[in-house]
Amino acid sequence: MLRNKVTVFALSVVVAVGSFAGKASAQDTALVFDFTQMVLDYVGAGGNGTIDVSRNLGPGIKSDGNFQKEINSVAVDWAVLDGDDAWGFDLDMTLSKLGPGNYSVVGTWKVTDIDNGVPNGPAIQAKFKSTAVELVSGKLEILGALSVLVGNSILTNQGNPWLFNGSALNVGIGEDLVDDQITMSNVDSFNNGTLTTIKFNTGFTDLDALFDANRHFSGGNVKGQIIPAPGAVLLGALGLSLVGLMRRRRAG
Repeated sequence: MLRNKVTVFALSVVVAVGSFAGKASAQDTALVFDFTQMVLDYVGAGGNGTIDVSRNLGPGIKSDGNFQKEINSVAVDWAVLDGDDAWGFDLDMTLSKLGPGNYSVVGTWKVTDIDNGVPNGPAIQAKFKSTAVELVSGKLEILGALSVLVGNSILTNQGNPWLFNGSALNVGIGEDLVDDQITMSNVDSFNNGTLTTIKFNTGFTDLDALFDANRHFSGGNVKGQIIPAPGAVLLGALGLSLVGLMRRRRAG
């Protein structure tokens, strides 16, 4: 089979992890991320194959990752993954053709922090399942849901509270008073009810043509956020209300 590889620059990938509406409420704590200079490889033919988004390790241009913890849309903590350091990013997906111009995607997403998973393993792990795959003005858009891959949370292996370590680039001391480290509490609430949007600037206008042969894209980025599942937030609020009610009754 003839291998046709096409390289397209200015790739844009957005992964948004939020509530069922795709947006975090003003009261949510969010882990916001932005990866730059990523690469994408599609290997397949006839609309069936694999899609892999990973780091660009150079030489020359290398991928970077930026994380921040936000409360009420205000950044309170930061961590940066420098392109020269050891960390991991893998978004591995399987593409299936359901019919002309009709596709589905399933896969997994894993990120390791600056410790590169030693000794614990990936700091972020999730299953992915698409709800829509389409081309809009030359941009590939994949909508879908993230869910727990292992354990009880998308935030994994870093304890509870969950600690995410950056490259010690003196990005500033945040909420947890440790430079280039993010601390997230209530880890088990970050488990499901999430929406993902992935976008690629491909230059194609037809999905069947895009997925008819091997493709390679570089210079992309991956952006998004991870927030507690809506049910967990609601149950937490109800719990606090019940505690307050019981205290008032006892005081009465």
